[in-house]
Amino acid sequence: MNFLKYRINTEGCQCSYCCCDTCCCAKYETRYTIYNSNYQIVGDLLKEGMIDRPGAKLTYRIRFPLDATPEDKIVLISSAIIIDNFVHRSVGW
Repeated sequence: MNFLKYRINTEGCQCSYCCCDTCCCAKYETRYTIYNSNYQIVGDLLKEGMIDRPGAKLTYRIRFPLDATPEDKIVLISSAIIIDNFVHRSVGW
């Protein structure tokens, strides 16, 4: 069986996708909205801006869909990280 269970959308600016702590994007938050197959919002992932201090870590806050299985959760987390890294690399940073 092959069907679409969730979609992820984000409207962050290009700069907000970088994940290093030394560039300007460290202060931006990026929200990834999770939709079900009927385009209803069912969750979100928020990539928080990094704090201006040495050793700050990139963090995500996650609100999973209520019906998400453990496997779904891993796919959603991985998807946000892949979007982040793909855009980061595609703009040549």
